[in-house]
Amino acid sequence: MLNNFLIIGIFIVVLIILAIISGLIFMKGIVPFCEFVGKKLAKKLFSKYWIYFFEISFLILIVSFATIGLYLVSFSEYQSLIFIIVLIIFTILIVIETSAYTEFRNRNNISKTSGILGWIVHRAVWKTYIAKRILLFIEQLVHTFYLFIPFYLSLLIMSELKWSDQDYFYSLLFLPIYANAWVYLRFSKKMYIVNFNSYETLFMRRLIIYTLIIGYSIMESYSKFSQYLSNKNILSFEYLFVYSAVIVYIAVDRLLKEIVSDVEKFKKEKSETEKLQKEVVRKRRIRRIRF
Repeated sequence: MLNNFLIIGIFIVVLIILAIISGLIFMKGIVPFCEFVGKKLAKKLFSKYWIYFFEISFLILIVSFATIGLYLVSFSEYQSLIFIIVLIIFTILIVIETSAYTEFRNRNNISKTSGILGWIVHRAVWKTYIAKRILLFIEQLVHTFYLFIPFYLSLLIMSELKWSDQDYFYSLLFLPIYANAWVYLRFSKKMYIVNFNSYETLFMRRLIIYTLIIGYSIMESYSKFSQYLSNKNILSFEYLFVYSAVIVYIAVDRLLKEIVSDVEKFKKEKSETEKLQKEVVRKRRIRRIRF
């Protein structure tokens, strides 16, 4: 066990060193060069209609990266290395695209409401519940990086090293504990202390975890059911039914409970805001009548 912890310690130190070196190379070398290329590209474009090209190409980049990433995870034998290469390539393209887009808007004095993104963002529809929660989901989706990387490394360590049955159980127990810490806690860089996340962050992160549990439970239940049909295990159909129904029901119940509570909270806050706005308008009218 001590040898395992020594290997883990060395592995973590090497990862930190590589992360620092690659981060410095990327932030001090690659990013400035990509921004320079993007600005040079923007200076050669004059028609305001190029803004639509930038926005459509940016959307194509994001969709292409998501599609290729899912394909690599599902089918490639060397998905980890290839995925990193693809990530680097798409990151470079996105930095160039973003730099050119920003420089183009500034040089041509394009208003915030112009373009596809400007038109979407400034529509009244984004004040609705669904739109606000979509934006919150996109924001929190970035932070899932801090959830999946430790999960991946933990599973890699558990599968590559030899553990006793008891130590293996403790290692597995770390995963749900860490998931709860990711949901509820945040690290303050200024004060170097741990605080609780805001309500909106808690809500969306819990939804993400419940959705992952539902997806995993359904896939695991289907796998066990397939083994049952092929007579590869001794589990009874009743056990599989109860196992599947209980886990999926609890996860779906918690997911729906979070959504219902959040919708009620949103309606209440919206109602209070509207009442406050009406009260302010009423007071202004009274002041105008007096004067």
